[in-house]
Formats: sequence, structure tokens, C-alpha cells
Amino acid sequence: MKRLLPFILAFGTGTLLNAQITIGVNDFASPGDEVYMGTDDLPPTNLPLGTPGTNKSWDFTTLETRSLDTISFVNPATLPNGAQFPASNIAQVQGSTIIYLNKQSNSVSAVGTELIFSGFPIAVNFNPGYTVLPFPTSYLDNFGGNYQFEQKVFIGIDTTVTVPLMGNIQVKVDSVWIKRQSDIDANVDSWGNLTTDLAVVAALRAKVVQQNVDTTYAYFGNPIVVPGFINITQGWNLIDQQFAQTIALFSPELAGALGNATGMDTITTYEFFANNYDYRFASIEVDETSNQPTNAQFISNESLLVGMEQFESMPDLKVYPNPTADEIRFSQQIPAGTVYKIFDMKGTLIEAKTVNSNVLSLQNLSSGSYAIMLYHNDGKLMAMEKVVVRK
Repeated sequence: MKRLLPFILAFGTGTLLNAQITIGVNDFASPGDEVYMGTDDLPPTNLPLGTPGTNKSWDFTTLETRSLDTISFVNPATLPNGAQFPASNIAQVQGSTIIYLNKQSNSVSAVGTELIFSGFPIAVNFNPGYTVLPFPTSYLDNFGGNYQFEQKVFIGIDTTVTVPLMGNIQVKVDSVWIKRQSDIDANVDSWGNLTTDLAVVAALRAKVVQQNVDTTYAYFGNPIVVPGFINITQGWNLIDQQFAQTIALFSPELAGALGNATGMDTITTYEFFANNYDYRFASIEVDETSNQPTNAQFISNESLLVGMEQFESMPDLKVYPNPTADEIRFSQQIPAGTVYKIFDMKGTLIEAKTVNSNVLSLQNLSSGSYAIMLYHNDGKLMAMEKVVVRK
């Protein structure tokens, strides 16, 4: 434990002020690396994104880790479908989504993906791939590209739908045919200092605009005609918005099985990059019209604690209430001689004392997130918890 803690503190205290940086190949992950990303799906609408320019300051300490994901970077050869992506030499795995990448000394590009798309599992190569990040990346750089993919997925629907005044109609749908065309444009429009609960870092900001055009077809095994409503021919039929809405009137289950209708959407995000973090440091998705944040992902302060659970001798010990205003209680009796240490999320030691009871006062702490670590009198880690203080 005495060897690990200084590492944690060092990891959380790196501060580079008023420095314009460049992002190089060593700032992006290699196979074997893992990144812990926090998600705040209710970010503050007044999150200070600011305007383009130099020497900016972004304070994201109001973001909360409402969920935590692990992004693993692996050799594609270790994945079941990795052989389908011969252009990839590193894969980014996050839950059921895999992005196949090609990392070279001058850039990292996306060349394919496995994911659930419109409700269907697909595995597709991009044609062509697009640049995720060039190396080096500097202020005022522009990158991105366009890609497309398509895949047919067998669904094998054979059902009966009851239509008012028409009776029962046999519906057979063999497959769906999914197509996407996407254009991605990224402009590095700012540099400055970004502050989160984890650290203060010198960062580059890129405004990324992605426009997607999705097209869905369904192959019907028999014609379906409902005068005035539906005229479906045998074979491939375009599932546009009107078609999908009409199908949903008669059979919501069938409409759901056919997936999303054809349409276009635009996704705008602000991506922040810093040195030595293996991945983007933060990503803020905004509403296209209001430019207000709708979702935030960021290297989470939770990553300070991940990986240390194996050292806890009392892993079931918890604290409550959490969040709290002035005190916490321990869920189990604390042994005599226990020492507690409170750190902020930059790794600064705030307080260290002996625990005298099962109630711990936090009245001296300002609002924010803290790590509380309990130690036996022999110095071994007993338990650790993240506590949120809200005054």
C-alpha cells in the first residue's frame, strides 16, 4: 500500500498551466491499456464550453460520474471476429461495442466496428476508414473523413397481423438491409487548461460534427396491400418514416423488429485531448440548436480507486449517507486504532486522523468529491469509499 499511494497521488496532481500542447502517438493507447470513463447523462446546462481561441480555461468539476465504463484496448487477433478486420492492429472494446482501429506513427484511424445497430448485431468494415486522430495533433488542425457501411441481417419473421376491417394478414419478413453514410469533421479550435475532479491538464479542444444518413430496407416474402394505407411489394422495401409509422399502427411489435427508419441526424461534440491519458480526456455532446450539453464522458476520478479493491480487508464496509452535508456513518464497527485519510480527487491529502467512533465529521470539507481510505493500525488498507459532499 505504501508503494501504491504515492503513485495515485502523482497521477492526480499533474498540472500544466498556460501551455499549448501537441498530441503524439504515445498519447494514444496501445494493446493492453485500459481507460476508465465516467459518464454524466445529466450534465449541467451551464457547463463552461466557451468560445474558440487560445489560453482558455474550462472548469468541469461539476460533472458527476453517474456511470463508469472500462474501455479496453486489445489485439484484434484475440477477439472472436477479429479476423474479419485485417486492416486493424488495435481494437477498442467498450461493452458490446468494438471499434477496430489502425494505429500508425502518423495517425489512428477507425476501420470497422461491431455493435448493436438499430437493434441488430452487426460487424462491418468501414469503406473507407476515417481519421480518429492525426499525429501530431496541434491547435488549428482539421481532420476526420467520411465512411460508409452496409449489412444485411436475417430476422425470419413469419407472423399474422390483425387489421381492422381487413381481418388477419400474413406477414413474412426475411431480412433487413442497413446502410449508413457518415461524414465527420473535426476542428481543433482551442487550447487551454481543463479542470476536472481528477486533474488540471493542458488540453486541446476539437469541435467534432458528425452527420449520419441511415437507410433501412426490409425484404418482405409476400405482398401486403391495405387500400389507402399500405402497399408493400414482395422484395426489398424502403423503411422511411411514413412507412414505419403506418406499420406501427397495425403492429408495434413488427415496427420494433424492423428497426429504425431511414433518417439523418447530426451529432456535435467537443473533444478534449491531453498528454499521457491514452484516450480523449473528455467529450461533451451538445444540442445542435442550443449548444447546451446533453451528455458528458470523461476520464473519471473513479479511476483513482479502480484496481485497489484487491487490497481491501473489509470490502463490504460502506459509508452513508452519500452524498452528505456534514457527516458520514460506517456500516460496520470500526476496529480500535483505525486511521482514516481523506484525499480530494487531485490526490491532495486533506485530513488524516484516528477514527474515534462510527461517525465521522466532514464539516470542514467544501462541496466536492473525496476519497476516504481506512487503514488498520499496521498500515494495511481496510476499506475505501468515494464520498460526495454537498453543502
